[in-house]
Amino acid sequence: MATVVRRTHIRPEASNRPADVATRCSEAIAALQARASAAARAGMTRFAIPNDKALGVGMRDIQSLARSLGRDHALAEALWRSDVYEARMLACYVAEPARVDAAQMDRWVAGIDNWAHCDTVCFALFVRSPLAWEAIERWARRDEEFVRRGAFALLASLSLHDRSSADAPFLHGLALIEAAAEDERNFVKKAVNWALRSLGRRNATLHAAAVAVARRLAAARATTPRWIGKDALRELTSAAVFARLAAKAKATAKGRRTDMATPAAKARSADTTEPTAKTATTKAAAAKAAMQKVGAKKIVAKKAAAKKGGTKKVAAAKVSPARPGATKAVTK
Repeated sequence: MATVVRRTHIRPEASNRPADVATRCSEAIAALQARASAAARAGMTRFAIPNDKALGVGMRDIQSLARSLGRDHALAEALWRSDVYEARMLACYVAEPARVDAAQMDRWVAGIDNWAHCDTVCFALFVRSPLAWEAIERWARRDEEFVRRGAFALLASLSLHDRSSADAPFLHGLALIEAAAEDERNFVKKAVNWALRSLGRRNATLHAAAVAVARRLAAARATTPRWIGKDALRELTSAAVFARLAAKAKATAKGRRTDMATPAAKARSADTTEPTAKTATTKAAAAKAAMQKVGAKKIVAKKAAAKKGGTKKVAAAKVSPARPGATKAVTK
């Protein structure tokens, strides 16, 4: 499966860390508490995020702390088990993607009770795992609200960040989207819609397939699939999306031309380009000869025309008008 290449955190030297995981976890939570504010905690409910287990720390501070801590998988597990809202968010950023296995993915997602944890763990951690596609397949068929949301949040994330997968897994993702489109639960239907829109912006082929799915959903009798389809169509048929797709196609074509210009590509195509070069040289020589021939004919034609015109002038000068009226008729 595809590996998503993204910027990683700088890992501090291991000698600077306390050896005991429990100590590292306590220190990390203390660092979060130092950054907490009552206003931030109160504001969480405006975004439908429960704050009963929260300290009140903004995402910028959480991400800054994660950078200072670096990757630490054991710490991530301890932070997740603490059940503190911000500690779980921090765990998403310090866990090591290469050490994430299917059991951990299933365990973490099963314990989620809000969209913020669900989306963050998918976008910050699970998307980097080669097990992401398998997780989508499993979770899309699960009934728990945030497990199923996780499937489509992860599909949306891969649609945006996976730079190497072919279209096939995404086309299968469209089938999962269509199958889940009748789920009326708010956080599920919004994730299904999100995945459909993200997938449709990936390239022209997937855009056409996503629009076809959105049109079928928009024509449904049931309210939820109809909303998902119509909302997706508004974005996928907009001028902005078409411009984005055109820019992507242009960038892809430019990248291919650049690749063909590399020494390795030139060496691979040397045997096939030599005959082409010879043919081009022959054609250029033939074109030059044809132009020279045309030029010579024009010169001859001009000389002939000039000679003929001179003969007429000489003949006209020798002939005098027979009558004065004839001169007048000419000069009138």
